Amino acid sequence: QVYRQDCETFGMVVKMLVAKDPNLEKQLQVPLRENLGEIRERCLEDLKHFINELD
Repeated sequence: QVYRQDCETFGMVVKMLVAKDPNLEKQLQVPLRENLGEIRERCLEDLKHFINELD
């Protein structure tokens, strides 16, 4: 759920920025994708760590 909330927050911020300046859309696509990927990896690592603690 944290991952989803973070993704929604990043998406909302990007939408707000693009609404103010449509020229930002192309510039923000790659950084947004990269950041979402980093958040995903962090959440997966946290989940793996949690699972290992249960064992």
